[in-house]
Amino acid sequence: MTVQVNGTGQDGLRMRAEPGTDGDVLFLANEGETLMIVDGPVIQDSLIWWKVQSVQDAGKLGWSVQDYLAGIQP
Repeated sequence: MTVQVNGTGQDGLRMRAEPGTDGDVLFLANEGETLMIVDGPVIQDSLIWWKVQSVQDAGKLGWSVQDYLAGIQP
């Protein structure tokens, strides 16, 4: 499924090494950036996490909270 970063207020979305708020932040995904879900969901810290990869840069791969991901049409 393809998703887009949405609702971060232009702050970007923290992409973590593993699901959970204690996971190391690997990078920030930009508001509006398109991502592909590659794993999940995992429930951790009372949140739903998905492993996503940037469509524009395959090297950007990490776990993100569902709250800031919006499904988009392919």
